[in-house]
Parts: sequence; C-alpha cells; structure tokens
Amino acid sequence: MKKIISAILILVLLLSVCGCNNADTTSDNNIPTDNIIEEDNTIEETYKDIEKSLYYKNPVSREGRITDVTCLTEMLRANKKIEIEIHISDIKGNVFNPEEVDVEIELKGSDGEIIKTPGFFYQAHGWTEEGRVGLPLEGTESFRFRVVAKKAGSYDYKITFKENGKEADSVSGYMNIYEANDDRGIIGVSKENPNYFAFENGEGYIPIGHNVCWNSETASSYNYIYYDNIFKQMSANGANYSRLWLAVWDMMLWSSGGKTNDFSENLYKAAALDRMMESCAENEIYISFTIFNHCQFKSKGTDNSWGSMPFKLGKKYGYLESPAEFWTNEQAKKDAKCLIRYLVARYGYSRNILTWELCNEITSCEGENTDIRQWCAEMTEYIRSIDSTGHMISVSSAKYDDPINFDKIFDFVNIHWYAYNSIEQYTSKLASYSVMYNKPVLASEMGVSWEENIVNETILHQQIWSCAMGLTAGASASWYWQEIDEIPDGAAYKQYKPLADYMKRIDLSNKKYFSVSSANIGISNNQIKALGYRSDDSAYIWIYDSKYNYLSTSFDNQESSKIKVKLEEGNYTVEWINPWTGESLSKEDVTHSKGVLEITVPAWSKDIAVAIEKKQ
Repeated sequence: MKKIISAILILVLLLSVCGCNNADTTSDNNIPTDNIIEEDNTIEETYKDIEKSLYYKNPVSREGRITDVTCLTEMLRANKKIEIEIHISDIKGNVFNPEEVDVEIELKGSDGEIIKTPGFFYQAHGWTEEGRVGLPLEGTESFRFRVVAKKAGSYDYKITFKENGKEADSVSGYMNIYEANDDRGIIGVSKENPNYFAFENGEGYIPIGHNVCWNSETASSYNYIYYDNIFKQMSANGANYSRLWLAVWDMMLWSSGGKTNDFSENLYKAAALDRMMESCAENEIYISFTIFNHCQFKSKGTDNSWGSMPFKLGKKYGYLESPAEFWTNEQAKKDAKCLIRYLVARYGYSRNILTWELCNEITSCEGENTDIRQWCAEMTEYIRSIDSTGHMISVSSAKYDDPINFDKIFDFVNIHWYAYNSIEQYTSKLASYSVMYNKPVLASEMGVSWEENIVNETILHQQIWSCAMGLTAGASASWYWQEIDEIPDGAAYKQYKPLADYMKRIDLSNKKYFSVSSANIGISNNQIKALGYRSDDSAYIWIYDSKYNYLSTSFDNQESSKIKVKLEEGNYTVEWINPWTGESLSKEDVTHSKGVLEITVPAWSKDIAVAIEKKQ
C-alpha cells in the first residue's frame, strides 16, 4: 500500500509536465525524489512506469485559440528530440509564412538558459508497402515543435501563437528533462584543433562517405527506402557522411506553379524527409543538408532548372525576370527565409545534420558574386537566429579556388574537385587551405572528370585515403553514388571500412599532430610518396606508389624501402596494415633512442599504411 500511495503522489506532482496552463511556474519544478525512497529496490521500476505514462501522448484541453498541447515524446532526454503537438482553431492565414501565422516555443532552464525554436505546420501521411509516401491523412493537421535541450534539468516553457505579427494566444507550463545515455551533441568545429570536426562532448568526427543527393532509381518516387538501403551499406562498412539536395526533380518543397511561400502541395516530400532523417540516425550517417542548388538558379545550359522554379515571371505567382534577381529581390529573400525557417523547425533537432549547406556550387548560379555573398551573409545570420541546436553553416563551390567559400561567415571550407592529374595536385592545395584559413577543409564532391561518370573501387580507394591522410577534415566524398551502388559485390562500399578503422587510431580533434608528407620525412625511393600525421610519440602514414593513379594499369612491387620519422625516444610498436582489407601485415616492437626512427617497409604494391605508437 505504501508503494501505491507513493506512486500516486509522484504522478500528481508530475501531471503538469508538458501540460498546458497559464499558472505561475516560478516554483521549484525538480522532481522531489528524496520523498519517494523505498526500503526495497522496486521503486526504480515504479518510477520508470510513471515516466512512461506521463510522457506518452499526454493531452491537455483548454479554452482559447490553442486548443490543446500534446507531448509526443515518451521520455524527455537531454540532446534528444522532444516533440510537442498543438492544435489552433480558426486559422485564416498562410501557415508557412511567419508574417501571417507564427508559432514558437521558448524553454527557460533553471540556470537561466533560454531556448527558442519555431514550430511548423504538419500533416500526417500514409505509406505504401514499398516505402513510398501515400496520401495525406484527413484531420491530422497540426503544428509541431521539435526542440533539443542540451542539458538535463527543469524547464519552464511558453508556447506563443502570433497572427499577423500580434500575439493571439499562449500557453505555459514546465517539463523535466533527464540525462541521456548518449550525450555527444551535434558536430561542430573542434575546440582543441580548429582544422577538424568534433561532437559537443569533444569526441572527434572524421567524415567518410559519398554523396546521395537524390533518388537515382525512379524520378519523383519519394521513396525513403532507396536512401535507407544505401545508408545501411555505407554504415555497415564504417562510412558516416553523405549529402542531400532538395532538388527540383526530387525533394524540393516548392511547387513549380505554386506560391513562393507555400509548401502545402509538397508536404508528402517533407514526410519522406522525416523518414530519411530517421534513417540517418539509425545508421549514424551525418549529412550536408543542401537547401538550394545551382541548377535552380540557371536559365541556360543542360543543367538549368529555372523553368521549374515558382519565382520565374510567367508562372502563376512568379515575379522574377531572371535567376540573378533572386539574390537581391526583397520578396524573394523573404520567401527563401520561409523555406529555411520551415526546414530548421522541422529538421533542426537532428544531430545527424553536419551542416546546413546554403547552396550547392553557388558561384555556378547566375548573378553577381557580390550579391550572392551578401545573400549568403543574410541567410547565415537568419539561420543562426532560429536554429537553437546550432548546426554549422557552409556553402559549396564548383571550383577549388572560388573565393566565396573562404568567407569568414562560414564554419568550414567546402570544396568540390574534379579533373586532377595526380594525388599530389589536390592534396597539396587542400592542405594549404587548411593552414591558410585555420578551418576544417572538406572535399564534399570529388571525381576524376565532371563530364564522365568514372568511378571504381580503385579510384574511390585513392580519393578517400589521400584526402583523409592529407590534412583535410575527412575523406573526400565521391559524387557518383549510383555507380558506387552498382559495383558488384559491394566492392566500392568495402573500401570505407579499412580507412574508418585506421582513422579511429588518430585523435585529430583533440591532439596536436604535424602533417607528414614526402617532403618532411625521409624516403629511400623517389617513386614512393607519403601522407599522414605525426605527433611527438606516434605516427600514422599512408605510403603510395607515385605511379598509382586512376590512369595506371600496372604497378611495381616495392621491396626494401626505408622511411625516417622524427619521434621522441622510447619503446614503440610498428604495425603495417593493408589499406584495402584492414589486415595487419606485420607488427613488431622497436626501441628508439635517437631523434629519427628509421624503419623498413615490407614488400608491397600500390599502397600500404603504418601505425607507429609509443608503448605505455
């Protein structure tokens, strides 16, 4: 009986969490667990049951324009999505335009921290067995909030509904958020080493993967299973990075002939994006979420999509004579912010967004670079003002030397590189950017030719190892996802696993390393090249044949080569690794008593990797 009474008292105390009321919430809202201690261990199970009953679909009805508030999240955890649904009566304006209809939630922690997140209009959709989005389900319209609190604790909340810029209704209450089992947070620039990425808890992140920008199987399929199947294969082989476009022919939320600030016709695509973000989380894939792409703002050339944009003059709601006007027209900027706000509200909770990429290859768009730069600055400032989760922001360039990519407003340098003659050509340039701008440098697209879809496991292998070991923030991301997926027996996917395992040895985000190259280590054979990292007590080096490039058809067998590496004195383990399989080829202990350690490279062909680590 004592246990039952205690449980009832707890439930009564907690019923206001995620509830909807206008009462004063200044009192201490922390759960008084000291009052519910039992003499045995059954309280833990009872407490869990109470939490579940509290946070699962807990509706609270009220009078007013906001008719109810429902917490859809079963357990409220720090660094996890908390989803709340509200219904509003008698809505007359455009629910996608915050100037007409605006909803926002504000959380205020007991330490004074304030989190503000916009809400978004939501409609549930059915799904086919094939994984395609079905018809919208009638009567499911609502507004939702997806908010993330980065710390556990008690939070007062206020939900505000505005109509035509004036507050029409509000509700308030409080919620208790508990510690998460996994509290890595989102990815940003490492605080310890600004050339690399790290989660908020300091754990390093090295991007390894390839693009999957749209569904290449069937046009307009909106089938999340396509992405899910690829993400699963990537994840199974250690890959953790990809890119997604909101392309005209796939996931663009604007309708070609619709309003430029209304996404109601394409909410089924938003539903597909929901599922894709879930797939990213399940498979630990982190994406560059690319909001716009160059095709949308080109009226000429084979890759132009301007004719499908609702902004084009001649469309029912169009008002721009050319794509170049998009960057300067004030109404166009307002309409762009409507889309950005919707995306941030709906998907900004996700830690699987590596970056909001404003536009793919933005300098390939029509328009003056000065206008485009100013637009980027304005949109970046806007995202930072509404994205309470704090994701990084970037823009990608078609050319490796586009100056807009190096602007201080962006969190990292986002490069595309095609048509190279050697590994040294691009690795030296990318490394120089890393040093010059003291930012992460990521090659988010790479290919041997932009005119032909040339990729195989050898090309992919070269690209990912050379970039990962060449002072960039991660492996290069091949553009040719369809071709990679079609290579028999998953041979291309299998190239990721050895690199991913090898990179786990190197804490680039938290430890000081020096760049290793053929120029700063001793190599006995001029045909041999090297890339990698060295600290005072370790070295990780990828060694490759200079004849080893995508044009090569045969390679020499290398024997009895020697390399010299500067390391402090001590006892070391030297392990040689096959970069193609991850297999350990040999491992030996050496005692090093001089300034430079000289080691013999075992017989190899194409490439080989070594890990030299001081024994504790």
